[in-house]
Amino acid sequence: MQLFYTQQITNEAAAFDEAETTHALQALRLKNGDEIHFTDGNGKLFKGLVELVGKKQFIANKIALIKEEKKTAHQVHLYVSPTKMADRMEWLVEKATELGVASVTPLLTERTFKKNTNTKRLKNLALSGMKQSLQVFLPIINEPTQLAKINFGIAESAFYFGYCGEGEKQAFGKIEFTASNIHLFIGPEGDFTAAEIDVLLQKKCIPVTLGETRLRTETAALYAIAVLKNKFEN
Repeated sequence: MQLFYTQQITNEAAAFDEAETTHALQALRLKNGDEIHFTDGNGKLFKGLVELVGKKQFIANKIALIKEEKKTAHQVHLYVSPTKMADRMEWLVEKATELGVASVTPLLTERTFKKNTNTKRLKNLALSGMKQSLQVFLPIINEPTQLAKINFGIAESAFYFGYCGEGEKQAFGKIEFTASNIHLFIGPEGDFTAAEIDVLLQKKCIPVTLGETRLRTETAALYAIAVLKNKFEN
């Protein structure tokens, strides 16, 4: 199944933007009357029939709601310091989306090398990851945020952070996660500073270890998300 995305949906038809139109008409060569499936990114999956509108746009008519999914009992929110190489951060966002993460926030820390993040491109990659994995929830990609501005007062939440320095930590894979919202912080390639670790601890953020080997930022984030996905699905 090929999945499209739009939020321009009425009771009778759905309209698609230029990017979706280009993919549909030029790459897939869809024709009038072809059936397609699409999502609004908020849990709904639809089907409809293609109707060409000129050479550069199409709509889906005779649409029908196939299913409406509820969000999972546990939502994973990732806060990760942007990597020095942009393509590694982009890869992470796409793969985290495929694993069902609810949101990604580029985290600005003292040792974050790359302060400017192309969030528009990250949103496009999240959209691509959602469609590729046939999911119906589009994760939220937030603007880069400083650690001091993170809201630690979100209801029904538990906060965790991984770092390489010394200190007492819980093994991430052995934790029993009960909160509805799991917030996971992964530091920069130079790790969190001692002052940042103190801030996280003061905010009741639980320090965790992700294993004996030292992982790259994007590897650590993806490993932790995969651990959570496995726990919540089994």
